[in-house]
Amino acid sequence: MADYMVEESERKIGGKTIIIVNLTPNLSGTEKRERKCDIEQKLYDVFRKYYEKAIEHRDLP
Repeated sequence: MADYMVEESERKIGGKTIIIVNLTPNLSGTEKRERKCDIEQKLYDVFRKYYEKAIEHRDLP
């Protein structure tokens, strides 16, 4: 199981106190770069897919 950095903050919303917990994995520099490249490639693939569909339907120039 991965090690995580925990950040907690409290917010009052509508008279209730909500605790927000942010978990960030502790990764080495190499692991961070690999994940970033993987995410960027997946986003590129998604945007390219929808851009191509828009071109087919002439929604974009």
